[in-house]
Amino acid sequence: MLVAVRSESSYRLTEARNCLSYIRSIEIPPPEREPDVVYTLRGLYYVQLYAAWEYSIENAVQATLRAINSHGIEKRHYVHSTLSWVLHPEFSSLSMVGPEKRWRKRKELLDSMNSNDSAQIGDSIFSSEMQNVWPETIRDVIMYLGISTPAIPEENFGGYIHEVVDKRNAVAHGRLSPKQVGITRSSELEKRLEAIEHTVAHIFFILEEHVNNRSFLKPNTP
Repeated sequence: MLVAVRSESSYRLTEARNCLSYIRSIEIPPPEREPDVVYTLRGLYYVQLYAAWEYSIENAVQATLRAINSHGIEKRHYVHSTLSWVLHPEFSSLSMVGPEKRWRKRKELLDSMNSNDSAQIGDSIFSSEMQNVWPETIRDVIMYLGISTPAIPEENFGGYIHEVVDKRNAVAHGRLSPKQVGITRSSELEKRLEAIEHTVAHIFFILEEHVNNRSFLKPNTP
């Protein structure tokens, strides 16, 4: 299910690791002052690392939704915790109706929970949330998919990932220059990289397990 995503994710994370190795090779131990270019490269590293993180998570979630959708399962078979996205078209329709049709649409939405119609699930329904993949973002999406396993495997990983997202945004949106952000030395950047590597591998595992075990469906679903 995630073969192509896993391969590209691995390639991008390897690129990030190689870049970090180069940064480490040009760092100068304190108390000597480092050239400005070292600070700049460390600041830009947050942009590269975040890009690998966002690609991995967004594409893994999309592949999961495509795999679920490919089975053409009737809406009535999905567990309650998944209905916020299984019934996405119905929720969207309800939000756009005028007062005169509101009650009818509400009844139609409730009826659709027990419908024999196959769910039509777009793989991009979470795309707007994935524009900034904070730890809270992936925790929420994993919960919406009906997965109870924690999305972030180690508590301290959440703080490292939050920092990567925040500093990437600061550089990418011009709030801070790469040089200003790049005060963190390679030994600390390594911890951010490892947090993302381990979290990506963990999320790939729980998504594949979720689909293979059909945990999004009610018991005894044919």
